[in-house]
This record gives sequence, structure tokens and C-alpha cells, in this order.
Amino acid sequence: RNEWNGLVVPELLAAFITPNAPEISDLLSRVSGVLAERTSDPSLQGYQAGRERALEIGAAIYDVLAGYGIRYVNPPASFETDGQKIRPVETVLGERWGTCLDLALTFSAAVEQAGLNPVIVLQQGHAFAGFLVTDSKLSDVVLTDSTMMSNLVRSNLLVTVDLTAAVEGRSLP
Repeated sequence: RNEWNGLVVPELLAAFITPNAPEISDLLSRVSGVLAERTSDPSLQGYQAGRERALEIGAAIYDVLAGYGIRYVNPPASFETDGQKIRPVETVLGERWGTCLDLALTFSAAVEQAGLNPVIVLQQGHAFAGFLVTDSKLSDVVLTDSTMMSNLVRSNLLVTVDLTAAVEGRSLP
């Protein structure tokens, strides 16, 4: 149930994004407070208020997640060699341990519950999270064309976030 096999069915990674986890509600309550302080508007209205608001929501989610004091840790022990065991949101936020992939999935769950479209970017040995800044969808669930991803970032349609920069003991960007 907590094993993702990235080589056989990479699309199944999306099943580990759990926006309805109770812990995401608590995280977003904190995000709402941050938004109220920064903008006088606590709303989590996704794309309804435009691109700039989407960016403000994404930044607030990152900052609140960074405030949890999560520490980086290797993936849970496994006999599998083609995938990775994934910690659920409640473990990441409750026990405050996570891999780059655990953190990316937790961020993505919060982004999705806030009404934004999350994106997970996988590189050899590393995972990033991100979100689309306009209410649009990618052409496929899994994109393998790095040029397409680069174009999305350069055109300011996709914001990527390296969550390992937000773990305890590392300086924030």
C-alpha cells in the first residue's frame, strides 16, 4: 500500500497525493493565517483571484511546511529495488521525517486542496514539487520530455519547488 514502483507504473505516483488527509486541513488553516497576515485575505481560492494569488498561496504553503521542522531521512527500508516506500502525509507532518519524494507529495496534497494543480518533477535520484500558476492541465499524467518541462518553467506556467531546502537544518531559499 505504501510502495511506489516508478519503473513499472509511474502514473501511480499521483495516488500518493492525498489532499483530503486530515493533516492537510490543519496545514491549510496555518496557510490561511499566513495569507491573512501578508495580504489581509485568508482565502484559499485557487485560481479564482488570478495568477498572483495562486503564487501567494503556493509561497504560503511552502513557508508553513518549512515551519514544521521536518528533517530529511532516507526512504523506509524495503526489499524492492525498482521503487520506493512512501511516507503518508500524516507520518511526514506528525513524525516530521521525509524524503524529497515524501515532501513533494505532501506539498502537492496541500496545493491541490488549496485549489491549485500540483506537479511532481522527477530527476535521477531526486523529486521536486510544483504547481501550475494558471488553471490548466498538462498533456499527460507523466511527461518524460525534459524540454517540455523546461519550457513550462521558462514560460512561467510552472513553479517548481525543492522541498529539501525547507527541511530542518537547511537554510531557506
